[in-house]
Amino acid sequence: MKNNRTNTFAVFVVLISLVSWSIPAAAQKESAGIDVAGMDKSIDPGDDFFGYANGGWMKTAEIPSDRTSFGAFDVIFDQVSKRTADLIKSAAASTNPEQKMVGDYYTAYLNEDAIEKRGLEPIKADLAEVNAIKTRAELSRVLGSQLRADVDPLNATNFYTDRLFGVFISADFNNPKRNVPYLLQGGLGLPDRDNYISTDEHNKDLQAKYRAHIAAILKLANIADAEEKAQRIYDLEFKIAQVHATREESGDVHKANNPWRLTEFSTKAPGIEWGDYFRAAGLSSEPMMMVWHPSAVTGISALVASEPLDLWKDYMVFRVLDRSAGLLPVHLRVCIPVLWVLAR
Repeated sequence: MKNNRTNTFAVFVVLISLVSWSIPAAAQKESAGIDVAGMDKSIDPGDDFFGYANGGWMKTAEIPSDRTSFGAFDVIFDQVSKRTADLIKSAAASTNPEQKMVGDYYTAYLNEDAIEKRGLEPIKADLAEVNAIKTRAELSRVLGSQLRADVDPLNATNFYTDRLFGVFISADFNNPKRNVPYLLQGGLGLPDRDNYISTDEHNKDLQAKYRAHIAAILKLANIADAEEKAQRIYDLEFKIAQVHATREESGDVHKANNPWRLTEFSTKAPGIEWGDYFRAAGLSSEPMMMVWHPSAVTGISALVASEPLDLWKDYMVFRVLDRSAGLLPVHLRVCIPVLWVLAR
């Protein structure tokens, strides 16, 4: 068996050598391809082809102190990141308005002194809008204004949204010549309903950390009664999770073919003032929407009607703070949890 493997690799090496010999030395140094210098030709490729191909590099390469591993993909990532940063920095001096906007955003993001000085000022208008809510119609309007096309039901990594609902624009199931909006479930801070409902040790620990995170965000923003409000906000999200469809159900596209005329939402999913919601979302001119999760839309809308208005306002204040935490003073930024990592 060793001889067979050796013969196979010998042919492979001969081919490599022929290619290498046919390329001038200067071109070999600059061209992408085989790193001959990184090989260890003292190793029999039939015994250890990985060592033969990479042994030279392995003897001299060092793992940076801030990393647990290092390889070719890390080198590429570092190079691409540097080039991207250089492009963004140069954009700040561009005369093109769109390019300059990118550079200005990057400069502002790194200006920590200005960020600290402004405090919560950048989100005061959003907080004021939430605090001014006095009726279900106003609540529906603000919720609708926050709707974003930030979900993709066919992409597992982009399925989740902390907006009460998400919208996905794609071809109509029944008429692929036109695109229509699809309404999907949302409203959770944790990645999935099972993170709330599961009672295994991993998710119980995650639930406790998430409740602590809600309270910490509220406290850092000087919100009164942070602990009590955090528990109530979590309880509301738990109720939202209970009406969510499972990932398995969401993956069955045949269950998503539910065309609802906008005029039907008030009877099929009472609770939200849908006219106000769709006007604020910029969707009121659509004749219909595909409802990917009909039971979740119905259940969440019912919660809008049954849960206290003040609770919804506390929930939305937390959402404003949590979404913006990465752009706010450092004491809020350090509180951003790695929930996606913890939930896996």
